[in-house]
Amino acid sequence: MAPHTSRIALKKLTIEGTDFYLHPGTLQVFRAEGSIAAAIIDAVCQGGPLPRIISRLREEHGTAAVDQVAQEVQQFLLRLGSRSPKRSEPAARLTSSRPSKWLSLEVTSACNLRCTYCYQPTSWRHARMAWDIGKRCIDLLQKGSTGGETWHISFYGGEPLLNISLVMRVADYATSVARRVGCGVRFRITTNGTLVNERIAREFARRRFQVELSLDGRGASHDRHRRTASGAGTHATIVARLPVLLRHIPSDLLTVNVVVTHETVNELERNLEYLWNLGLTRVVVIPVKLPWHSSQALNETDAHSLACLFEGLIHKYSGGMVDDDHPAWWTVWKYWHCVDASDPKHYRCPAGEDAYYVNSSGVIYPCDRFYYLGRYALGDVWRGIDEHSHARWLKDRPTVEECPRCRDCWARYYCGGGCYALALETNNDLRMPDDSDCLVRRALIESALKTRLQLTHYRAPREALVGDTEK
Repeated sequence: MAPHTSRIALKKLTIEGTDFYLHPGTLQVFRAEGSIAAAIIDAVCQGGPLPRIISRLREEHGTAAVDQVAQEVQQFLLRLGSRSPKRSEPAARLTSSRPSKWLSLEVTSACNLRCTYCYQPTSWRHARMAWDIGKRCIDLLQKGSTGGETWHISFYGGEPLLNISLVMRVADYATSVARRVGCGVRFRITTNGTLVNERIAREFARRRFQVELSLDGRGASHDRHRRTASGAGTHATIVARLPVLLRHIPSDLLTVNVVVTHETVNELERNLEYLWNLGLTRVVVIPVKLPWHSSQALNETDAHSLACLFEGLIHKYSGGMVDDDHPAWWTVWKYWHCVDASDPKHYRCPAGEDAYYVNSSGVIYPCDRFYYLGRYALGDVWRGIDEHSHARWLKDRPTVEECPRCRDCWARYYCGGGCYALALETNNDLRMPDDSDCLVRRALIESALKTRLQLTHYRAPREALVGDTEK
């Protein structure tokens, strides 16, 4: 009688003719040792006629050998199944006296560009954060500080360089306060680069700012989406100012963000080569976050193209990546980050739990997109986090297990359930991830798993899957 083995959701990854299997609940990757184990596991994965396969294997290899391997497979899968992930509880129920150490400030909603994929409402682009609001943001960090931690403060817009005096004043105040209470502090700013000059670059360097520059590649690709209010391209302006950043900002503190859309995904490889040749060693590829019905959102074909491009980069520069001497390494490393998790990811992101966004008026949200959607205001810088509003957010924010589309997805514990704000924008439901978001994440996660296994010469644990009579 064939051993009983119920169907278990496994993800099969074939790498250069070798089959690996991912157990989604534990994020454990393993390899079947021998053809008997592989045939049995494939049948379990696919929900096929296991008794019929066992019977055929017995005819080919003998009853005793097949039953022994089948028993080992069954015990191994049962052990994996017993390691079911536990839902993690929020790390802290934050109150006004315990704010997060990760804070993003919208120092202005004004912007000198009109990027076609920007999700900020055009009518909002006029407000600037006042000094008393910026100061109160830092005071909130101090109030919740226990000493010894590092504060992470990001400056956003709009275009934050339109309020550069406030950025520097807040950064200096934060540095002074952090030093007084025994904390570290790190700063990050995201800019379109059109207003950068020598003075600003020197001030960033002096304060050790992490500068994130928005530059989508070659002129045609960049100017397709990143334009001025009059419709003019901005590529030439940014590239002309780039030497100033390269001269003053250390390479490990200068990052380029490349947003990829349906219209530019097939141009990405050439755009990356172009940016690397400009001397930009840290380039991050960001798939556009727009509802699936948008003409610029990535579709299934685009997701596949993006995954194939990364795989091609890894093969093309594998030697340099091993030696860490080619900028492609850093781009791929950021891409691999999505499969670095050692524990199942129950939540998509820490928004509204460990990280917060303060708009130019001083209102606190989980992130900038919820501000633009007008949903889930959590408090303000004068009174702090409102406990009732915060409790509602933590209650409404779903775990990946609570998202119907995610329950049977093999990538769920790498992904965490997709962007909450995009789910709300697309489907008016935090538990219903956007289709494009799902397609892109799943394709990139699968490709990242395969390439990482291959490039690092990964050898999965054999565990109980040993002993094939063919040997």
